[in-house]
Amino acid sequence: LQLLYWALAFRSKAPIFSPALFRIRNFAIGIAGNIACRLGGSCLPYLIPLFFQVVLGYSALQSGLSLIPLALSNLLAKTVAPRLLGKFGYRNIMVVNTFTIGVLLASFHFAGPGTHELILLGMLAMLGGANSIQFTCMNTLTLIDPPNADASSGNSLLSTIMQLSIAVSIAVASLLLDSFGGHTATSGKAVEAAFHATFATIGAIAAASSFIFALVDKDKGITCKRRKAA
Repeated sequence: LQLLYWALAFRSKAPIFSPALFRIRNFAIGIAGNIACRLGGSCLPYLIPLFFQVVLGYSALQSGLSLIPLALSNLLAKTVAPRLLGKFGYRNIMVVNTFTIGVLLASFHFAGPGTHELILLGMLAMLGGANSIQFTCMNTLTLIDPPNADASSGNSLLSTIMQLSIAVSIAVASLLLDSFGGHTATSGKAVEAAFHATFATIGAIAAASSFIFALVDKDKGITCKRRKAA
């Protein structure tokens, strides 16, 4: 489908998404990073409640309430993201943060019925904050350089990628869970093992996307003046 779109776009005088956008370095990195990183983070609203109910034995209400720390930390992290960007820049923040997201996702490999609730809530809070910072950075990086003439087209493409990535992420998580035997397992331990393997895999995928953000210019986004050595 992508190849078909490019073939049509180059023939059109006014394509919906201009191919020229992908000649802009940070835009291309942002789009690629969005796709790769969201494969891990965007499946959380599907995978976490399912894990809590099927493996940990939570009720639907308990499972839903357990996501509150994730949502709250998501909101709070947005208030500090601009300051972090101004001090450390896009590349440093996104490389470290993406790897952190991968580690946090993979850490659910060690969660089980015996894991204390406070530990689980803390993991979700950290994951929500890290995801919020990551999505804020990815979105602003993608749209920071396109000229005004292409701003609308770039924003539309980013929105499309975001929505598509959510669907793909859930589909990938479901396929992984099925491939590890989660849908056909006949014992609780087998189901738990399938979820653990799924978390480890999506964590690895998310962490690997940090290599994409390593391509961002070193000082991009840094606004705080560095003190000169005395």
